[in-house]
Amino acid sequence: MTTESNRIIIIVSYELEVTPVPRKNETETAPVAEVKAEVMTEPITQVLAEYPAEDPMQIVNGTMNMSENLQTICESFIANRDALRKAVMLGNIKMCVLAADILTTAGVTADVDQLKALRKIINKKVSLISYLVLRSELPLLAALCLSPDPEATLDKINRIYDIMKKRCGRSFYVAMLSILFSQTMDEEQAAQIAERGKVLFDAFNKKHPIITSDRDIASACLLALSDKTDEQILEECEATHSLLKNAFRDSTFPQFCAYILCMTDGVPDDKATRLLELFFALKASKKKYLTGHEMEVLAALSLTNLSTGELMDAIIVIEAFLSKQKEYGALSGFDEQRRLMNAAMLATAAFGDRNLTAVNIMAAIVALVAEQDADDAATAASIATT
Repeated sequence: MTTESNRIIIIVSYELEVTPVPRKNETETAPVAEVKAEVMTEPITQVLAEYPAEDPMQIVNGTMNMSENLQTICESFIANRDALRKAVMLGNIKMCVLAADILTTAGVTADVDQLKALRKIINKKVSLISYLVLRSELPLLAALCLSPDPEATLDKINRIYDIMKKRCGRSFYVAMLSILFSQTMDEEQAAQIAERGKVLFDAFNKKHPIITSDRDIASACLLALSDKTDEQILEECEATHSLLKNAFRDSTFPQFCAYILCMTDGVPDDKATRLLELFFALKASKKKYLTGHEMEVLAALSLTNLSTGELMDAIIVIEAFLSKQKEYGALSGFDEQRRLMNAAMLATAAFGDRNLTAVNIMAAIVALVAEQDADDAATAASIATT
């Protein structure tokens, strides 16, 4: 580990006092960390000097207009979300966001009639109690939209899911992996990835049994796609997890961020530091990005090739755009903090390469499901007290 890396770890871990607000229960989305002292590393200080805090609406309406690429991505995302909402009237809004992201990342704009026709195919070929439909129906619809032969693709997804669940168990995350894998591999390859993913998952669970859950199996299988050895993956994940855990005094979301960062090449310390730079750059711009599973989406964005300042600018202008859209107000479950996560997701769709597509989607899956679980828990608690 380099001298500079050690200096960064020491400063962020001990001088920058970050204390997460405790969760009321294990399904609640973690609130924004409380930062008691801000002693920035040199790279972070340089970024903040170049990009001082500004009001987001002044940025949008003033000197920093949204680029044509971002404008196209944002408008396509809203169009896809609206089409999905019309096709599946009672669909989960968080899964609608995920499905819209899948379509938008692929450069596709959905047609309502097409979506309704595809839904009939799903109803004919997939059991109502399958995880491919429970929670996953909207992302499944999006995946079928991308196929020239939806029925054949759905048959392939069913076969891959049968293979995956035998090795990794039945869950929403395994269903989503099957949908993603159907676009890039055959059944034999999926079986090999599932076998290796289960080995990695067992290793993670042995090392961190308290914070490892069924969510980790999805990340383990994506890591199984890597050319790195199992030992290299485990060592890199552990090193990155330790750095982020020390910075935020939390264990859960740093573990998932470590998975995301390990899915690409590069020095672990450099990748972790870049994520921290982006987080604190947003904070200095008065944007309180949540320090729960939403951090995984920010981790995926930090892997793109743009500078920290450019990524911060993109998040701010996209969030401002979303704030003006229907069903993106606080009463719809999308306050500014959750819009920031959606903005990071769309920025990755705009700037990430093909290798980051699955990483971004999986990060969004975990973050959105964590948000939905927190919303469900809050609703249940409210009903119980009435």
